[in-house]
Amino acid sequence: MNPWRTALVTGASSGIGASLALQLAHDDVRVVVVARREEKLHELAARAPAGMVEVLAADLGDRSDLERVAALAPDRVSAHIQRGHAYRELGRYDEALKAFDAAVEEDPESAAAHYGRGRVLRDLARFRRAIRAYNQALRLDPDDANSY
Repeated sequence: MNPWRTALVTGASSGIGASLALQLAHDDVRVVVVARREEKLHELAARAPAGMVEVLAADLGDRSDLERVAALAPDRVSAHIQRGHAYRELGRYDEALKAFDAAVEEDPESAAAHYGRGRVLRDLARFRRAIRAYNQALRLDPDDANSY
């Protein structure tokens, strides 16, 4: 049994993204597929079990498309983290920090949330707070290479 109910797969019009999306759909995971080439996404959806794939044409290099995709994420730890990374990429650091703070509040043991928080704080030149966030990430998961 798969623990996920829904997955968001970017770059799903071909290659690894398409293969992953199909595998998840066949494993009874509802999949939202994202890529620029909408026709390819519809072709992929036709090969998946009925009703398991939702198509969303978007160019993640475009700010408005990225915001549209980021808004799909439910309010869960991994969603907060992904939303934080998306906002950070957009240069919306205050919103990114709020997303990572929400992830930490929901799961204080999430090394990924503390690491993401550290990246935003570093971007904001709040270096002492960034170091504390990175140190917390390392304490929680000393083997996570992202924290180094």
